[in-house]
Amino acid sequence: MTTTARIERLAECAPRFGSDTDRDRARLAALVDSTAGTLSCGGDVSLGFYLERPTFMSLALVTCSPNRTAPDPGCPLRRPARGREGP
Repeated sequence: MTTTARIERLAECAPRFGSDTDRDRARLAALVDSTAGTLSCGGDVSLGFYLERPTFMSLALVTCSPNRTAPDPGCPLRRPARGREGP
């Protein structure tokens, strides 16, 4: 998914964000860029937004592999399916 697509996806939720600051498209673009940078360096990201009414949206993005704090466990998406041998 491209950065532009990620911004668009987050912007779809923006009208429900509780504050004008959280709805700002430039801020959302910077947040997506920052998040992509953190993930590419092996870090995890947790974001939260207050929505209209007493609702909270939480997003957790976890680096699969290599994670900088736990580099040894393999990514479950890269493990061979059960009953199959890996390369």
